[in-house]
This record gives sequence, structure tokens and C-alpha cells, in this order.
Amino acid sequence: MRGITAACRALCLAAGLGASAGAGAAVAAAESVVDVARATVRLPAGEWLSLARSTVDAVRVNDQRSIPAEVLTLALVHDQQLDALVTITATAGGAGGLVNWTSSCEPPEPGIWSARPVGANPSDMECAYASAAFAPDDFLSESTDWGREARSRGLRAPDEMVLASAVVGSRMGSWMSVEVLASADFAGAQEPLSGVGDAALPSDVDDRHAAYAVQLLNRVRDCVYSIRGQMDFPPIHFIPAAPAEARIARLDL
Repeated sequence: MRGITAACRALCLAAGLGASAGAGAAVAAAESVVDVARATVRLPAGEWLSLARSTVDAVRVNDQRSIPAEVLTLALVHDQQLDALVTITATAGGAGGLVNWTSSCEPPEPGIWSARPVGANPSDMECAYASAAFAPDDFLSESTDWGREARSRGLRAPDEMVLASAVVGSRMGSWMSVEVLASADFAGAQEPLSGVGDAALPSDVDDRHAAYAVQLLNRVRDCVYSIRGQMDFPPIHFIPAAPAEARIARLDL
């Protein structure tokens, strides 16, 4: 699944880039709210750690100008176990003019599902992604700020992870993406997959994870087009399984 890992790294475009600030800060266990550029995001209940915060060029408008975005990477943990890694990327505003998005939402790799919502404006970029399970060995590397912070805290990584993510870019240049990398026992959405037409789902991608990606897309879209830029994160739940020791591996230092 190394191809999946590389593709997931490409989808999480800004995670770990740039200089980190406030890495390792704890976020309140429940009803946590974080600000990322103009976005105010209410996190699901759980124990959250802030691993890295940075600024990157998220959108290239032309050869002379790009739009900066703020990036926040958070870890959902319990008992030193990394249950999910969440990266939120958002711009503070638009481009000051129209942006011609070229993304077609095509999956970058076999084993990754992608779709545009039914009725999406062709001038806007709206994409949902979900992946098959993959080994996170080389993804959680020391080449990222959050990877180094995770190792310094002795967090244990799952043997396998899955991706659910959403990207929205408005024709005026506002951009926001949310990526969830969760352990493979991630429950996903409770509602069935809908709202994306006949986008074919690979056999090794869980439809509940694809449905969660669509939920993320709807929440991100509402945030991008709202005046206040608020987003309520969908709940992150896991399927009860074997004891934790059977499904985690300590990160190699």
C-alpha cells in the first residue's frame, strides 16, 4: 500500500510544511474550538493534541501571486495511542478576483475514491476523497513537524489507517481542506453514501468512510461560504475491536 501512502501524502497538501508554532499544546478534551485562518472549527469530543501549525502557499493564482493558508495538524489520542490525525488548511480570504480551478477530482492513485457532489458549480472546486486501508510507516516520518512531535510524545500509531478528506475552493479564491487519517477501525458515517451521483467506489474502500468524506465536504462547503466561517466537525467514532495492543505499533524512533 505504499502507493496509497504517497497519494495520501499528496492529498494532505500542507500537513507538516513550514515552521511549527505551539506544537504539542493540549486542546480541551470536549467541546474544543480551534481557529484556522478565517475558519472556526468545533472539534468532536475527545482528547486532542495540537502537533503543528504553519503557513503555506495553498493556492497559486498566477506566476506572480499565491494565496497563503494556515495549517493546523491535530492528533486525537487516548492512552498514548494515535486514533486519528486531522489536518485543517484554510485561507484568510479570497484572491481578489476569479480563480479558475483545474482540479477534476480524479483519484490520484488506485484504491482512493473521489467524487464531486451532485449540482456542484463547475467554477468551484469541491472534492471528497476516501482511501483503502494502508500502512502508515513512511507517512508518519520525521520529515514533518507533526511526525517529529508525535514521536517526541511517544504516540503509538495504528498498524493501518484510512483517509477521509474534503477540499473546497470557491471561484473567488477561498480555500479550505480537512483531512482525517484514522485507524482502520474508524466507524465512518452512520448514514449511507449519497449526493455524489454514480461515482464508483473501489471494492477496498469502505462506503462508510466515503460517506464520512461527503459529510466533511458538506461541512467544509458551509464553512467556506458562510459569513462567520464556522464548522462543526462530524463525530469521529471507532468500531469496538480487540484489545488495543493487538492493533497498534509503537513508532520507530
